[in-house]
Amino acid sequence: MTFTTSQIAPTVVTQAATGVNFTVATLNGTVNANNLSTTVTFNWGLTAAYGNTISATPATVTGTSTTSVLANLTGLTPSTTYHFRVSGVNSAGTSNGNDMTFLTVCNVAGSAGAITGPAQVCNNGTGYVYSVSPIANANSYSWTLPFGAIITAGNNTNTITVSYPNPSYSGNIYVYAIGCAGNGSSSSMAVNVNPNANPTITGPSTACQGNPGYVYTTQSGMSNYVWTVTGGLITAGGTSTSNTATVTWNTAGTETISVNYNNAAGCPALQPTVYSVTVNPLPTPVITGNASPCTALPITYSAQTGMTAYNWSVTSGGTITGGGGTSSITVVWNVTGGQNVSLTFTSPNGCSNAIPTVYAVTVKQGPTPTISGTNNLCVNSGYYTYTTQSGMTGYTWSVSSGGVILYGSTTNVVTVNWVASGSQTISVNYTSSNGCTAPSPVSYPVTVNSLPGAAGTITGTAEVCAGTSGVAYSVAPIQNATNYVWTLPPGAIIAGTVVSNSITVNFSANASSGNITVVGNNICGDGTVSPPFAVTVLPLPAPAGTITGPATVCQGDMGKVYKVPPISGATSYTWTLPTGATAVSGSNSDSITVNFSNSASSGDITVYGSNSCGKGTASPSFVVTVNPKPPTPVVTNTGTTLQSSAATGNQWYFQGALIMGATGQTYVATQDGYYWDVVTLNGCPSDTSNNKLILTTGINPHSPAVISVYPVPNEGQFNVSITTASAEIFSIRVYNDLGMKIYEEAKVDVNGSLQKVIDLGPVPGGVYTIIFEDSQNQVVKKIVVNK
Repeated sequence: MTFTTSQIAPTVVTQAATGVNFTVATLNGTVNANNLSTTVTFNWGLTAAYGNTISATPATVTGTSTTSVLANLTGLTPSTTYHFRVSGVNSAGTSNGNDMTFLTVCNVAGSAGAITGPAQVCNNGTGYVYSVSPIANANSYSWTLPFGAIITAGNNTNTITVSYPNPSYSGNIYVYAIGCAGNGSSSSMAVNVNPNANPTITGPSTACQGNPGYVYTTQSGMSNYVWTVTGGLITAGGTSTSNTATVTWNTAGTETISVNYNNAAGCPALQPTVYSVTVNPLPTPVITGNASPCTALPITYSAQTGMTAYNWSVTSGGTITGGGGTSSITVVWNVTGGQNVSLTFTSPNGCSNAIPTVYAVTVKQGPTPTISGTNNLCVNSGYYTYTTQSGMTGYTWSVSSGGVILYGSTTNVVTVNWVASGSQTISVNYTSSNGCTAPSPVSYPVTVNSLPGAAGTITGTAEVCAGTSGVAYSVAPIQNATNYVWTLPPGAIIAGTVVSNSITVNFSANASSGNITVVGNNICGDGTVSPPFAVTVLPLPAPAGTITGPATVCQGDMGKVYKVPPISGATSYTWTLPTGATAVSGSNSDSITVNFSNSASSGDITVYGSNSCGKGTASPSFVVTVNPKPPTPVVTNTGTTLQSSAATGNQWYFQGALIMGATGQTYVATQDGYYWDVVTLNGCPSDTSNNKLILTTGINPHSPAVISVYPVPNEGQFNVSITTASAEIFSIRVYNDLGMKIYEEAKVDVNGSLQKVIDLGPVPGGVYTIIFEDSQNQVVKKIVVNK
């Protein structure tokens, strides 16, 4: 080969401005091609085996002079030693230069940024990832962890995976970059290593197989609960969010329930907490007793002793009559056919069979004996036959001490003689064709009677009024009496339909006095009658007779007398009168005096008698016609001629005296004085008309005397004052409103003056006229009397 090669140690430049690639400037060498065209390359690599080839510049060398060649390498790793040599190839062959080495040069690493990753971790936790952003000029990364923590992946990189085996401790994670020219500054992150959860379980440590509802509880407020059981089934709760689990244990023996959860820091327990439960098997009651019982008989059913909470039940065809709550009960079956006895109880381990044990029975109909025969009879009155159902076996008859069985005591018909009185019985039992007997003999009551005893003394009311109801009489109960026979006075009857030793009697209005007696009675006859009890019946007054008296009266009539014949038995009389009529005397007797007011009206008068027993029948109505009082006439005059306002019925009066024949509507006065009129229609007079003073001749009404009367009004007593010029003799007369003179003094001497008191006495109220008269004159005064 005619060319030669050589190489020079390379010139090395610093790290490129950015990135992690480094450039080694110029691999240098020389080549003498010896006039041949030579291809030049550099062989390079981490070892003398090189492994990499790069073309040189220039890539082809010719001529005979020594030519410098080079090649630029990039992407080299800082602080790394490389091998290289120059190589030329031409037609003469291959020529290699000597092996050379060089070391790349690098800068200081950059500062670490913030570390990211979980700041809260769990003791014994794995797989926690921490990282830092890539650091400039970093050849590798150096991590420092809290005590106990280890890197499980990514060591010397900017991202690591960390585990915190038990025990690990809280602390800081540090990281910095390692550069070929120096390390960068570090950063840190605080990490808190949290303890693991420590679950506890509370709940029953013993349970009964198959019974539901056992509740187990762990701490609340946690997350990611994980419940597991062996030999049982979680029926409620038990989810990832539930701190309780409700379990039904299905397998007897020792079973477990376990739980794990993440605590508030999210850390689970290292191992689930396991809670052991002893699951006891359920008991199985075994019932014994008659499986083919008869109705109405008490039957005993039993089960194992030594248990608690025995809970027996029977189907609706039976009734538990004793032993409830114990190991043995008594049942009476009332319905035939298939029936059941059921039982649950609690064994000593506290477990109860939720499903009752059922014992099947078939109930047979028990017999119901009946007895027919005479049940109400007299003592020693003969032989009596009693019969029960035929076709049975084992007939057993018995009688109480008052009877004697004569024959038939083992058949369905028996003959008895009753030898003692009182309440007796006859009984029978037998066995029916299905082998059943009645629970007890049937008893048939028999009343064996004696004659009733003697009746005692009757008590009650000895004196009653006719027409009285509800009077009680009684006698002491009579021995052996089933009935009481009472006799009563005429007109007395027993009230109601039940007759006993005490009765209530109603006495009619026409009842008579007499005796009451009573006697006891039964089917054997009557006893001795009681002593008679005398009853005096007081009658009501007799009916009132016909009333007599005036049948026609006038309004204002006084003193009319009405009578009725004396009423037998009456101690008082009660009269009713027409409206406006008043009895002024005799109102409680058989004769009354009646005044009829001015407003009285026609009507009936009746009367009835009364006594201590009540009132008798009222009399027939006595009709009284009350005629009205005519209107009071008004009298006027023309001179001496008087005229009445009434066209008919007039009667004229002078100074209180009736004027015979003066019955016309007018009348001519013939003398001086007062005139008035009364009108009579239908026999009834009117009130007196006004009084008219008629002066025919020679009287001077203007007397020279001065006369005064006072006080006015008054009560019938007043003063009179008379003054005259000379001595005079006066008469003084006083008239009522009917014109009747009620007072007179014929000679009153007045010698100049007179003061006098006049007392009219007990006169009724009204207007009164006073006439003062001397030899020449007459003076008239009016007064009013108020009473």
